[in-house]
Order: sequence, then C-alpha cells, then structure tokens
Amino acid sequence: MMKKTLTSAEAEEVIAAELSVSPSVVRDTVRRLREADRISSGRKATFTSRELARIILALSANRAVTCVAAEMQTGDLPRTAGDGAINAETELTDLLDQAAGLAGGDIDFRSGDIFLSEGGFMTVAARRFEADPVTRIYKRGFSSPDRMTRLALIPLPLLKRLATQIIT
Repeated sequence: MMKKTLTSAEAEEVIAAELSVSPSVVRDTVRRLREADRISSGRKATFTSRELARIILALSANRAVTCVAAEMQTGDLPRTAGDGAINAETELTDLLDQAAGLAGGDIDFRSGDIFLSEGGFMTVAARRFEADPVTRIYKRGFSSPDRMTRLALIPLPLLKRLATQIIT
C-alpha cells in the first residue's frame, strides 16, 4: 500500500500534535521558513528530512519572529563530543532519515532523547542496537543569555513517529 502524500496543512497538524505545539505556531513557522527559502513551497507537504529538521529547529525559537534565525543558528552548532554529524542540522536530518527508513543506522528509536535550546546547544542521548550508548553534543561556548531560553526535549520515539508520517 502506498503512503498517502499529506497536504501542507495536514503535515502541519501532525507536527503540531506530535510536538504539542499550537497549530498556529507551526503554520507561522512553516510560512516564515518558506519565505526565507529554508524549505520548499507548495500545497503538497513533501517535506524532506532536512526540511523537517529545519522546522523542528525553528520551533525551538523563543519568538516566532526569530524562528528563521534560531533555525540557522541552532542548525549550525558544531559537534563538540561523541560521534555523529558535523553540525546539529545534519545530525537531526540523519536521525530523521534513519527513523523514516531512508538510511541505514544502528540507533534504537524505542528510547532516547534530543535536548535542544535555541541557538545554544543540542544533545542526542540514544542507544544503539547491540552496542554502546550514544551521546552527541553540539554547542558553541556558552554565554549568559540576556533573555529566557526555551528548552525542548524530543523523545526519539516521537521523532520516529514524525519521520514516518511526514517524510516522503
């Protein structure tokens, strides 16, 4: 049976429901990312894993007006510990590819978490099938923020559900 291609509105609803974020926030974030040419436009939500990663990173922003900048800054965080991708965006993209079954990998998506902060850091804590646990850290030097920082905890089972429903 072929997987149904979701409309953009349907994909946004799935993202909102899975991440427990207001649908209007997801719609606004997707619109801003499209306007900035960070994700493709169109009625069909044929989101790639990279586009879904960018949406997730943008949703870590404290305010909607900073979501594109937050996505770019957080996605560009370099890996400072563990094995994994060169930066946070590529790490999240690779995890989504594995979760959707588009790429091989040894991450067990039944447990583990991604912990992320707007522009500050991203940590992946997971288990591998028949191997040592994984801890990957992406960050720059910490400076004391002059504002409240939003922190997000994304369980890997949730990431897998998103990937299998959204990525085409």
